[in-house]
Amino acid sequence: MTQITKEYAEALFSLGAENNALDNFSDALGLVSSVFSENPEYLSVLSSPNIQTDEKASLIDDAFSDSLPDDVLVFLKVLCKNGDMKLLFPCIDEFKSLYKVSNSLSYVKITSAVNLSDEEKDALVKKLEKTYNVTVQPSYFVDPSLIAGIVIDMDGKIIDGSIKSNLDRIKEVITG
Repeated sequence: MTQITKEYAEALFSLGAENNALDNFSDALGLVSSVFSENPEYLSVLSSPNIQTDEKASLIDDAFSDSLPDDVLVFLKVLCKNGDMKLLFPCIDEFKSLYKVSNSLSYVKITSAVNLSDEEKDALVKKLEKTYNVTVQPSYFVDPSLIAGIVIDMDGKIIDGSIKSNLDRIKEVITG
């Protein structure tokens, strides 16, 4: 990560904190990330040196003025004006890191062999929050190849309680 990326993210984060709008900014950046991930050509257009800054600002307004806070719109326009649209995703990642730390928030990917009931989901989230002293933001996935059990990816730390991984470890011991 570059220093400029960090400065952009910290400036946006500070603005969001001052305006008591960090949740809104985080949601808005999630939307921006989704739109640009699904339409990479749009990012290319906004990064092009052949398109005037005013035209880029107009394109941003057309796409987002009804769905983003004004400060996030201005942030996108500043990236365009400074020729830094290529830094958009790293800036969003840095903002999310700052947001996560400020909220003691942990994004957790929970993959199970079968669908978990609401009660199982609630119990698992409560256990993770109590154990790690964070607020858990879970995403649930089903992967029948796990056979049974669950795999938890919590901020890059993998907790693997699946039968498949246990069988793989046993196979590795047997085959050497």
